[in-house]
Amino acid sequence: MRLNRNIRTSLLVKTAGCKRWSPAYRRRVAQRVDRFLIEEPGRIRLPKALVPPINAGGDDQHWWQLTDLVTTSDQIEAKYKLNGLNHPKLRIDRTTGEIVIKGFGQDFHGRCDPVDPGQRRF
Repeated sequence: MRLNRNIRTSLLVKTAGCKRWSPAYRRRVAQRVDRFLIEEPGRIRLPKALVPPINAGGDDQHWWQLTDLVTTSDQIEAKYKLNGLNHPKLRIDRTTGEIVIKGFGQDFHGRCDPVDPGQRRF
């Protein structure tokens, strides 16, 4: 399924928990991931807790380009490159809104809500 170039889709993750590897232990951190799809290949904005000290850059606002983007009626899957060894996989279940990011030494689980930038929530 190709994305319509005229449609912008935003997914905001609310009240998500993040497990991030630390040398001493795994810890849960309350963070938010903003995912903003304009068209293929798309991009993802990561919180600082998910960006390792040695990384492939992204941009100055922590936006990372998505690769291998596959969009079906049930889910969205993609990858992005944090560094030479870490290429986390992203999966969003379009039915339940669950987002899962799995990478080298880190996991992120949360829930997504669709957002229309032109509409007010309240």
